[in-house]
Amino acid sequence: MAFDVPDVSQFLGILSYLAILLGIPLVVMQIRQSNRLREGQVVVNVMRSLGESEILRYWTMLSSSPYKTYEDVLKEPDASKRDEFMTALNKLVITFEGLGIIVRRGIVPLGVIDDFVHGLTRETWLRAEPIIQGYRKATLHSESAEWWEYLYLRMHSNLSDKQALAFVTRNREARMKLPPGAGAE
Repeated sequence: MAFDVPDVSQFLGILSYLAILLGIPLVVMQIRQSNRLREGQVVVNVMRSLGESEILRYWTMLSSSPYKTYEDVLKEPDASKRDEFMTALNKLVITFEGLGIIVRRGIVPLGVIDDFVHGLTRETWLRAEPIIQGYRKATLHSESAEWWEYLYLRMHSNLSDKQALAFVTRNREARMKLPPGAGAE
């Protein structure tokens, strides 16, 4: 039994078409699995960093500090206490900024981060917000901690990604319109 060249090429064409049709679902499943693994790795890293004694110590410092505003921090007569508190606050800012960015960039869904640090995000932001707002005004660093604020808004105000981003951006622009001389120390 001999095959003609057109029969073989037709057969191979059909076979390649079937391979593509069967391969697409496999590729989609592999991409989904890869995304789940990546999300899992990020969550493990987040939990590891949040569980470090250093982060817990900084959260304790923030939650038990006598400072209610940035002005209170500046009035602290003991420079070492003031510096230690600001270091703790900055470490928390960096941590929550990172979480806000990975949510905003879609690296990890909001729900995953929300499941793990919902309460911690809320408590730390509510405690730190007046201090951060004062810092923003005093230093004209209007973007300081904005991804932390974005994360808080997404978790606790039912704002969509676009709404939370617009809120943070609008507030940044409003903060930049300070009267002349504001922020000078």
